[in-house]
Amino acid sequence: MFGNSDESIDSLGRQSWFQNSSELFKSWMTSVSTVILDPFYTVIRVSISAVFIFIGARLLIASGWRSVTYSTILKILAIGLIPTLFVMVPYLGTLIASIWTLVLVVVGIEQVLGASRGVAIVVALFPKLLVFFLAAGALFLLLGGFLTLLFS
Repeated sequence: MFGNSDESIDSLGRQSWFQNSSELFKSWMTSVSTVILDPFYTVIRVSISAVFIFIGARLLIASGWRSVTYSTILKILAIGLIPTLFVMVPYLGTLIASIWTLVLVVVGIEQVLGASRGVAIVVALFPKLLVFFLAAGALFLLLGGFLTLLFS
């Protein structure tokens, strides 16, 4: 009984109980930390998107460039994020929320900044278009460098 302490712990089942409770605690903390940190992540993501949409609006909206302010863009994005509540709907919730958010942001840019619908769509998609074109440019540079090394 006193010779091997591992056997006495195992015979009582305490070691497996501690391992199970440790795994449950880790999974619970992961879930709780996600819920606690998600609002901060959303604020940061929206703020960064607003910067790029602001740059796109200043570049593309010629008639009302004085009315284009960062706070105006941030307000449009904040109102546009209301449909993200539909993410809770299984299967189609994310698709519905994404489309409706895009529509609200486009309509907000049209109404508040006085842009045409086409310009408002490009301004609303400006961060995504910027990332796409930067990634495509980097891919072409890498491909060009690889082909140069291959055929030289």
